[in-house]
Amino acid sequence: MSFTDAVKRPFQDFKTLIIGIIVMIIPIVNLIGIGYFLECARTSLKKDKKLPEFKDWLNLFIKGLVAAVIGIIYAIPVLIILALTVGTAVLTGGASALTGMQGAALMQTLATLGIGFVITLVVAAIVSLISSAAMIRYAEKGNFGSAFELSVLMKKAFTGKYFAAWFISMLYSLAVVIILSFIPVVGTLIGAFVVGVTTYTYLAEAYRSA
Repeated sequence: MSFTDAVKRPFQDFKTLIIGIIVMIIPIVNLIGIGYFLECARTSLKKDKKLPEFKDWLNLFIKGLVAAVIGIIYAIPVLIILALTVGTAVLTGGASALTGMQGAALMQTLATLGIGFVITLVVAAIVSLISSAAMIRYAEKGNFGSAFELSVLMKKAFTGKYFAAWFISMLYSLAVVIILSFIPVVGTLIGAFVVGVTTYTYLAEAYRSA
């Protein structure tokens, strides 16, 4: 499935699109939407280009909940790096300010803060790449442990084809969110569903052929 086909997929059925947008609006219920994204990935892995229907809502909710847990676990390294770099710099800077920070010390703190942000962003990007493959793996196998089979995930995530798909998906997601953010309240939520279907579809295709 090409990227163009993936972009078109959320708009194949207007009824499903509206249901998806409504689901994403409601807190907790939006886990059903995440489960639906996984279903989009699963069907894409099977070369099924048709937009899935919303059915077996409880199953979608459970899958969405498991996916959320997987995402939280993968976010832990990023949070640790953030605390060790940016957090430490902020605390050090705050303590120095209370004792009268000199210009050189201020510049050093700002430099440390900047380096911390860069390190955090690099780690976050790597984690995002691996965790996206983990989500596809979970959609494929259907069990929690499969999302942490790092030997398999590394082989998939660090291929040129999958990395390109991930990078394109990130740019597409950012562009859609920025554009739709101009629509008050619901714009971002509309974008969340459209982006979710598109990216999970496209990444699953890249995962399958990587």
